[in-house]
Amino acid sequence: MSSLEKEMVAKMGAVSRFVIWAERAALKHSYLSKASINAMRVCIQELVSNIVLHAKSIDGPPTVRVALKIGTAGIIVCIEDNGPPFDPMTQAPTEVDTDLASADRGGRGLRIVRNMSRQMSYVRSGAWNRVWVEIA
Repeated sequence: MSSLEKEMVAKMGAVSRFVIWAERAALKHSYLSKASINAMRVCIQELVSNIVLHAKSIDGPPTVRVALKIGTAGIIVCIEDNGPPFDPMTQAPTEVDTDLASADRGGRGLRIVRNMSRQMSYVRSGAWNRVWVEIA
């Protein structure tokens, strides 16, 4: 199993840098499917974007860490931030819109992550939010 970790300040440019870094790491493992790599990319993009957009504090933007564990059984992504406590597991899934004209913008990221992952979990540890996503 291969393990990697990267840390950045939660600013909008960090989202794409985390995604590119993770994709490059995953592509080194030929046994991973394109679907698994795509699911990993989308989950990282959605979760880090949520941190950048919503984890505001009076001390400035939080720090974000993304850790990957890549093995033949799949990918485990751990995303941590030292922003205000936020448990995504307590958020009710958004309703599926029936048409685009009446759809609200946003609010679908956690639904996407739940649907693209095998398992998702959360813990608050000291000053850090930790979300784990397991991808087949």
